[in-house]
Amino acid sequence: MLGWFRRLPKAGKIAVVGVVLAATGAAGVTAVSLSSNARLTSPVPPIAQPSAGVPDIPIKTNCPADLTYTTRSPGGGNIDSLETALFFRTDCGRATKQVGAKRPADVRLSPDGRFVAFTDLEPGADPGAEVTDYRDAPARELYVADRAGKVRQITRLGNHGQVSQAVWSPDGKTLAFLYKQADGTGQALQVVAIESGEVKQILADGDYRGLAWNGTKLFTLEQRAKRTVILSVAAVSGQQAVVADLGVVYAQTLMVSPDGRYILYDLANEIPHTVWSFDTQIKSNSKIATLPRNNAGLSLTSDWRLLYAAYTPENTGESFPANEQERIGIHAVDLNTNADTIILPDQNIDSVDVVRDGVVGPTPIALLPNYEFVSLGDSFSSGEGAPVKSADGKVRYIVGTDTDTNRCHRSMGAYPVLTHEAVGKGTGFIFKACSGALIEDFWKPYSQNHNGANAGEPAQLDWLNARTKVVTLTIGGNNASFGEVMEYCATRVNFVATCEAVWKGPVESAINNLSIRGKQHDDFASLYGEIKRLAPNARIYVIGYPRFFPQSPPLFCVTGVTAPTAPQPSFILSDMEWINHEITSLNEVIRKAAEAANVSYIDPTDTLQGHELCSSSPWINNAKGEVVGKHRIESYHPNANGHIAIAEAVKGAVS
Repeated sequence: MLGWFRRLPKAGKIAVVGVVLAATGAAGVTAVSLSSNARLTSPVPPIAQPSAGVPDIPIKTNCPADLTYTTRSPGGGNIDSLETALFFRTDCGRATKQVGAKRPADVRLSPDGRFVAFTDLEPGADPGAEVTDYRDAPARELYVADRAGKVRQITRLGNHGQVSQAVWSPDGKTLAFLYKQADGTGQALQVVAIESGEVKQILADGDYRGLAWNGTKLFTLEQRAKRTVILSVAAVSGQQAVVADLGVVYAQTLMVSPDGRYILYDLANEIPHTVWSFDTQIKSNSKIATLPRNNAGLSLTSDWRLLYAAYTPENTGESFPANEQERIGIHAVDLNTNADTIILPDQNIDSVDVVRDGVVGPTPIALLPNYEFVSLGDSFSSGEGAPVKSADGKVRYIVGTDTDTNRCHRSMGAYPVLTHEAVGKGTGFIFKACSGALIEDFWKPYSQNHNGANAGEPAQLDWLNARTKVVTLTIGGNNASFGEVMEYCATRVNFVATCEAVWKGPVESAINNLSIRGKQHDDFASLYGEIKRLAPNARIYVIGYPRFFPQSPPLFCVTGVTAPTAPQPSFILSDMEWINHEITSLNEVIRKAAEAANVSYIDPTDTLQGHELCSSSPWINNAKGEVVGKHRIESYHPNANGHIAIAEAVKGAVS
């Protein structure tokens, strides 16, 4: 079972809860878990408050606070014959408070640490009775105990059913749990109101493993035809959605980070067990730790230590021969340093939970995707206008970026790809520039700024982290309305107002605004500063825009747009000069902002020299393709040769 432990304030107090076996013998750890913490404003279950006899001892800095755990006896018999006892333990185990229990498991502390939820046999059940058919096994119900050791039964489902994997709601008023009926027809996901005992079924008849509660959503692992998916479920409505398909794996424990971004799970089909993190924002998996085999659970602290309990490789989990059992206890792996320390030694741990405060440390390197070379930006970075020939002979963009739902138009012929191939070989590369992108799309998912377009494209800043070594980007043209300007210029006919007459005011105002730091995340200074903050170890290269027209344009040239009647639309001299001027103005604003932020600026103004629009062999496309929204697809963008030329300028700087 998984959860979160958070470092307590220095002025706080520590308390530990444990389940300790009555039997004696050598020890082995089998499960670990942690709980969340949202301080309660009112009592939760109507059970006794902690008694005055429970010690109130200052925190020890090397010991988790408010720890609870269950254990097994290694006496050599079947685990079903064990007797156990539940304890609240304080000050790293120096003081204990026993709670009456027969065979408790799945311990979970409430968000405020005042109560512990656990599963145990139904009242009247004989914990030592031999069970030959699981359908005759006594029911396992859900209980809550307070620090005074008083216990209250929460569920009364009966009928030999089995409750497991209970988790608290953030407000501490509800518990969610998995329930398996004795007939083996599958598990149900249910919630119970602690005060009233009212049970509500959220999901039915699934193969669920692991449970976590974050905000208004529950998360669980579901096995579907040999594949495991992470499922999110609305705690009230039951509406569900697949967060990730993990493939053909066997994952059994689960937790969600406090901010909801990372979902951690272990792969029990791997020996030794491995722990993985799924980043929900960029849809990326990362292996973060390898644990001793036969560990039965995981927990993560706010300072990013991974708590685990395990027994030795010789054990199968079915019996515990004393001569084969090694005492391991609870260990913690620091995900920032990989250091392994013992939290509680020589303990027969079966399940663990820890209360934590609201402090969350910086995300460790282990959880961050290893993308060292990150290329972001708009269509001039993505390679729109420069698709390449694929293996089947067709000219196309990268799969998934030229569909009805995604028109980012990323190309393997774009300058970021060519630059990485030349100077970044061997480094992790992520290419997430997207056609039509605004500066605002670095902070928010693309669809939020574009009426749902390109759904699934996360905020571009999400791709940056402390592992990033190189960042390249071109951005700002769409903020200055270059697409709309070029479409107007390419379609206007004689005796219609010129581009400059219509667009000069709006364009110059937009370019000026890009130089003014504001609160709307639409200026260069804010963007470059945020990139530096998120990727503190990266070299950042900001690339401007190439000149569209020759320095000395002709009197006019055709735009590529076909009109139904003559004359055909043409670019006129004054408009071509004006467009070149505005590109220069934008590049100058980009350069000044880059210098002020102490990031590198690469000037591509002359990269298309001799091959601009209206030349005999242009490296930039004239009007072509369909109009989508306010933009004509692939028009007025560098073609394959244009990107090769820009890449040469970028490679020279990056290398």
